[in-house]
Amino acid sequence: MKLSYREEALRERARGRAPVRMPLVVSGPSFLVLWIAVAIVVTAGIGVTALALGAVG
Repeated sequence: MKLSYREEALRERARGRAPVRMPLVVSGPSFLVLWIAVAIVVTAGIGVTALALGAVG
């Protein structure tokens, strides 16, 4: 069965629209990496805040 260009294009478009599902629960090594990244960001934020308050006071 030979598809017309239009039918083939519509199938490709429909295939491209398939939703990519993210897992609701992050587990394994990526979970640890996520929390390490969060800790680094929080620590950096506290450090910047302390420097800013020190410069003001």
